[in-house]
Amino acid sequence: MAFLSSILQITSRLVAACRGSPSSSSSPSDNQKVIEDELKGLEMILWNIDSVLEDARQREIRDASVRLWLKELKGITYDAEDILDEYEYELLQCQVDSRNVAAAASRISRKRKDMDSQKEQVCFWQTSVISKVPSFPHYMLDRIRKIRERFSAIKKDRSTLSLRDLGPRRYDYDDDDSIKPLSPSSFVDESRVFGRDGDKEKLIELLFSDMNSKFSVIPIVGMGGLGKTTLAQLIYKDRRVQGYFDLKGWVYVSVHFSVLRLTKLIIETLSGQQSCAFLELNKLQSVLSESVAGKKVLLVLDDVWNEEQSPWQLLQAPFANANIVRIIVTTRNSSVAQVMQTGTSPYQLGLLSEEQSWLLFKLYASASQEPLLQFIDIGKQIIKKCKGLPLALKALGGILQYKTEESSWWDVLQSDLWELDEAQAEILPALKLSYSRMPSY
Repeated sequence: MAFLSSILQITSRLVAACRGSPSSSSSPSDNQKVIEDELKGLEMILWNIDSVLEDARQREIRDASVRLWLKELKGITYDAEDILDEYEYELLQCQVDSRNVAAAASRISRKRKDMDSQKEQVCFWQTSVISKVPSFPHYMLDRIRKIRERFSAIKKDRSTLSLRDLGPRRYDYDDDDSIKPLSPSSFVDESRVFGRDGDKEKLIELLFSDMNSKFSVIPIVGMGGLGKTTLAQLIYKDRRVQGYFDLKGWVYVSVHFSVLRLTKLIIETLSGQQSCAFLELNKLQSVLSESVAGKKVLLVLDDVWNEEQSPWQLLQAPFANANIVRIIVTTRNSSVAQVMQTGTSPYQLGLLSEEQSWLLFKLYASASQEPLLQFIDIGKQIIKKCKGLPLALKALGGILQYKTEESSWWDVLQSDLWELDEAQAEILPALKLSYSRMPSY
């Protein structure tokens, strides 16, 4: 349920910003305190909802009402993220404006240092501008209030659905505005990857083919859990790739395709620096354009969902000055690939063979060889049900590696969850089965 963790992070950050920047006016017309109260109320409601998510996760597979509740919660969350992102952007923009005003005030004070009264006036102006959180139009307050009311309504349904309060989950927040699941430094161990050598070589060949083409996008398409990210990691770390490109970068994209955020992250990953202070898109694009000028660039955009042409065109615009640009995109959606590709057919990643599946499952299920040797027949029946999906094989192997009782293995093999179709379960029954047996953290 990562979607809720993101908005919790944004809300907490905005509450902290309001607390840390007291208004310079106590006038009732200043809505800063009202916005702060709304954000605090929203934060409390979100934690209240978060405390029942684990129970909802366990029940959604069999309870249509819970599935509908989670779907509605997800929709509200994405709407809320858009609104809060806009509010946070306005706050940041005002900070930039304040710094500009402060700089102007400093210049004026130096020019008029012989005029004490004017100097005092300038200093007061500088202080008040920096400390003041802006009073935004009422429409922003109304939008935040409506979002809080929508979350409040969905919170009430937890009682109707008899969702158990298992306590809020813990999140590890990054300094960035997103939780980063992967980075180029966290590459997979090749000895634990099976059946992808052929895919890797074909994609590297695509990477270096048609070098007369300045800009090329290579989409890797496949269902969740198939190993698209793992394959992209194998390509990225290959010595031929590392040796050819001047600049290399990796950005996790996910559902929220913000050109501003992604441009900032691309600058950071290509430069190897973790802070880019610019907030305006045109300035960020100028910086990116200058940094890639005349260079051979490799960029991986991992887990892309955007299906709109215009944001993609805006994102790729700064690469026009580069010598060679190759962008590897991983996505579950073939429509995304059609929007982003430039002359290269999407690479459709396939499932593992039964032999490859067994090798992968055996690796993760073999903490001790004895139980695995004892349950080979059951294990091979289990992998057939996984249908060649690497993530399902690893997840179930990991669950069974410490199960020494034959009944535990039979319990997995004969579970009713295998009978669910994918449309009903939303993810493969194998993954649902593994998740239902994992401990809650």
